[in-house]
Amino acid sequence: MKKMNKLIAFALPVLMVCGMAAGCFSNVGATRIKLNETEVSLFEGETFQLTATTDKEGAEVKWSSDDTSVVTVEKGLITAVSAGEATVTARSGKVRTFCEITVNENIPDPPDPPDPPDPPDPPDPPDPPEPPVEKNFLKEYYEDYFVIGAAVQTNGLTNGKYGDLMQHYNSITPENNMKWKNIEKSKGVYTFDQTGDSSDKLIKWGKENGAGVRGHCLLWYKSLPVWLHDEFDGKPNTTELRNSAINYIEKHVEDVMKHFGDDVYVWDVVNEALYNSVNDKGLITSAQYPYGNIWRTNDNMSASSSDWVDWYKVCGSYDYIAKAFIKAGEVRKANNLKTELYYNDYSLNNPNKRQACLNLIKMLRDYDAPIDGIGMQAHYKLDEYTANKTEWIRNFENSVKAFIDAGLDVQITELDIRFDGELTAQREADQAEMYKKIFEVCRKYAKKNGVAHGITGVTFWGVQDGSNGAWGTTYPLIFGTDKKPKKAYYEIIDF
Repeated sequence: MKKMNKLIAFALPVLMVCGMAAGCFSNVGATRIKLNETEVSLFEGETFQLTATTDKEGAEVKWSSDDTSVVTVEKGLITAVSAGEATVTARSGKVRTFCEITVNENIPDPPDPPDPPDPPDPPDPPDPPEPPVEKNFLKEYYEDYFVIGAAVQTNGLTNGKYGDLMQHYNSITPENNMKWKNIEKSKGVYTFDQTGDSSDKLIKWGKENGAGVRGHCLLWYKSLPVWLHDEFDGKPNTTELRNSAINYIEKHVEDVMKHFGDDVYVWDVVNEALYNSVNDKGLITSAQYPYGNIWRTNDNMSASSSDWVDWYKVCGSYDYIAKAFIKAGEVRKANNLKTELYYNDYSLNNPNKRQACLNLIKMLRDYDAPIDGIGMQAHYKLDEYTANKTEWIRNFENSVKAFIDAGLDVQITELDIRFDGELTAQREADQAEMYKKIFEVCRKYAKKNGVAHGITGVTFWGVQDGSNGAWGTTYPLIFGTDKKPKKAYYEIIDF
């Protein structure tokens, strides 16, 4: 039998209990019964036919199981029900014989091994790495930090004076053509597209070349039209004079901002309203000077000059600064502009003037005047750095950090490093080192990675040595008069 053979093959134990040996006859009475098997081992669900032979022809044989939960028997046909042991009895009259049945638990045939999985498709070869982006211009080196700008004159943009160097910059500042005297030479007559150094043409060039425009500047005490100087020069301070000055300021702010709209991304709303050199005494506050005696008033202005107005004296207070910012905020809101509003001044790396500027910021906020940032002009002298490098750079960094901590952004707006004399190898090396240190601080405080406030731009006051009328050929910039990079250029891109 197949199952029996399997049992033997798997060497399963079979419990066997002897009844009467096969072939033996019972001695009960005169009748004898002989079974064909006295020990049977089955698996659950199997059957086996027991047969009984008697010595009396026609004798009736009765069958029974002592545990029908293990086996049942019907006319000798044994059915294995569940694993266990049972005894099947064959009886004829008073004679009995027995067969011991062992029922084994089924052991299923081991399943056929699964078909081996198909080998996975080989992975696609990785894309070749992107070649590194070649960087050729300053704006590309600093694209993750802040914009890089230069002060320019429109004719230098349009006549090729600056050559290919303009490709380094993605921000431009008009050196002169947005100053009051250049766009309203005659009272009430604006000349935004004046011959030569045209502000409108500068805007057009910026749009065509992907460069934003810093507006410089809405209100300054210098570069004012002669007619405006004459309105106030030599006149006593009166309420009428003050109101006239405030009206001129507010009208100018509104007219100019509305003309340029969002073509200007930052305005220096007020420029250089602080005293030239603030000392400790000047920072002392009092009822007369709640923010200190820090305000500019007619410093070194020649009586023969006719392009200035002493706004502090004419208005009788520093609040003209707040009035300018408030009007700029109103124009911005009314015209849905995104342009930002900055205060711009020089020597803000000096601790006293830094504090004076912080006092000015507090004054603006006390007047609810909007301000978004501080422009640090950064006309620096090389010998001031070399005299004490550690202290100089510490003061510069402390000022940047102080304005950021005050909740404002910072732009370095008029950066150059000047020295007296020729460009010797030592001077160029010192200048390069100073530029490097400045840019290290600027990168450290760049407005990136989600910080609320930081440095958003660095603008050089000129494109190349000799290109700026204010500083002539004193070698203050990172490109030489021959348009070639100086040591400073390589220092600020090597990071």
